[in-house]
Amino acid sequence: MASYASDAGHGEKEIREELIATQAVDMIISIGTNFFYTKSLPCTLWFFDKGKPAERKDKVLMIDARNVYRVVTRKIRDFSEEQLQNITAIAWLYRGQQERYLGLVREYLNKTHQKAGTIEDVLTQLESPLAKLMQLLQIFSDHLGASLPLLKELPQAEELVAEDIANENVETFRATLLELETGIKEFAAARQDLISELQMHLACFVTQTESLSTNEAQKDCAAKFVQFIPQLKTLQKHINEVHKLATRAVELAEKKLDARKQESWDAKEIKKQRDVLDIGRDTAISAIKSTLYLKAQVTWLQTRFPEAVFVDVPGLCKLVTRDEIAKQDSSLTPGRYVGVTALDGEDEDDFEERMREIHLELASLNEEAVELAAAIAANFEELGI
Repeated sequence: MASYASDAGHGEKEIREELIATQAVDMIISIGTNFFYTKSLPCTLWFFDKGKPAERKDKVLMIDARNVYRVVTRKIRDFSEEQLQNITAIAWLYRGQQERYLGLVREYLNKTHQKAGTIEDVLTQLESPLAKLMQLLQIFSDHLGASLPLLKELPQAEELVAEDIANENVETFRATLLELETGIKEFAAARQDLISELQMHLACFVTQTESLSTNEAQKDCAAKFVQFIPQLKTLQKHINEVHKLATRAVELAEKKLDARKQESWDAKEIKKQRDVLDIGRDTAISAIKSTLYLKAQVTWLQTRFPEAVFVDVPGLCKLVTRDEIAKQDSSLTPGRYVGVTALDGEDEDDFEERMREIHLELASLNEEAVELAAAIAANFEELGI
């Protein structure tokens, strides 16, 4: 239903009063904006159940899911499969179906550990392209002489300026290469620390899978995995950093040092290793993000329903009586009842990470813009404009 139908007065209010009086109104769920291709307006989902048990006949479950969504495009949102399951899990607890709720949490825990079990292999796939790229770049660096092909093509009067620029570019390239070498070592150390501890945990988890049928066992399992979250996030940063540095080193060599014109530059092999590195980086980041995402679903449920029973959660859900609804002019808008709450810490972390990525992307685009502006200005000068 359109959102206004749950709160409008006059005839709409009278209809709601009659519906509420039947005791068949079971759940109302608020949905945010941009969930439809042709309309951006929010809506509410109305669920009716004529067979409600006696203990629930006088009650209605209100769920405000306006802050639960996945961005598909700038204008379209939807629910991920896990978000749908989590909302459904609230209904299970409301109906006293605890086993179904625990089954979902157990499924999340199993998937989290299954995905975590793939991380060692995907990280190993990064070692070869990083090592080979480092070797190829170092060979090129070692063969850089005091002069570059750039100097041979410039007039004698400009040679000194050109040499200064060339030397500065060489210095920047070698500094980046040194950063890359350090980054690879830091990545290797972080990888070793994580994998050694993670493998022990995964081996222990295998022996405990049969006992994950109780809430306490699930909470204990989830708590043991928490220690790996900061390590995984740190490792993710290291992977992105070495990938960025390797890419920058290659681009500096090709754009600033005329690497493609020099015999010590193996362009074909470097492109091959860059492609392998790109794939390896995407695979590794995907495995880490999937692991963190699945664990976040466990956290989302367990922090809101720690005892695996339904409770009112500010900003999300509330069980209301017909008397409470009557006091609110028979409104069936969940937001009136559930209240508001602050954003989760995990959402803030994700926001910070996304802002960091945007900042890096913007910095890169700014550098390209400066180079493009300089090239355009040079072309105008050649044309005498």
